[in-house]
Amino acid sequence: MKMNGVGNNSTVGFALACVLILAVAVSGLAGDFTSFRGKFQITYPEGWSQVDYQTARYYMKQTGTAAEFEAIFSAESESTVFEGIYMILTFEPTGELSQQQIDSVIEVVTGSFDRKLLSVSPDAFITELHTDNIVYDTENARLAITNEMVEDNNLVRMNMLTMQFFDQGIANFYFYSPDSLFEGHLGDFKSIVSSFATGDAVKHSSEPVKVADLKADDDSGVPVAVWAGAAVAIGAAIITRRKASRKKKANS
Repeated sequence: MKMNGVGNNSTVGFALACVLILAVAVSGLAGDFTSFRGKFQITYPEGWSQVDYQTARYYMKQTGTAAEFEAIFSAESESTVFEGIYMILTFEPTGELSQQQIDSVIEVVTGSFDRKLLSVSPDAFITELHTDNIVYDTENARLAITNEMVEDNNLVRMNMLTMQFFDQGIANFYFYSPDSLFEGHLGDFKSIVSSFATGDAVKHSSEPVKVADLKADDDSGVPVAVWAGAAVAIGAAIITRRKASRKKKANS
């Protein structure tokens, strides 16, 4: 069903709102998610749920980005999906990158934020991450950066982007949280990223196949630097959309 003019249809708008609220009210148990495109698997902790794919797809379209995504997850303590703590998972099919190519991606990201790069051990991946630096776990080929956002209603929200380099490409984890709840959920964020696995773990998943798995475009020829810029741009687009949405609500 095509959903043009949702904002002008109170019935459809109410139904959508109900979906957004109920989409996280699934199982409170920990679960696994497998990306068939990326051939990797992650585990989300107890208290988190995967958002219904159609609901997640609708939300991503509202951000104004054309980016494909693997899944969206939300902490179940929140009444609505995209107002509290949630994570967007995307995959960039670059194939396995050389260290020189990875360095090129890191250079694009550090240049975009104008921050110093800090190489850390896996144990210090989260503890050494601050808003004035970018951390890189050399052992696991994993990059992370946090960004503070102030929305129109003066609500401070934190975004943490983690890029996981592996043999199929780059998995991007976009974490979003109100500033007041960010520190308390760093353990969840670290748990999700650290659960990243490839190989045999992918073969035992019962995750339903979605349209994106079957009709993914072949983007293997896209330059690595473009992928890095796209990852940063997606996060910025989501932030901008949230601000625009809140401003519209305030003026209505």
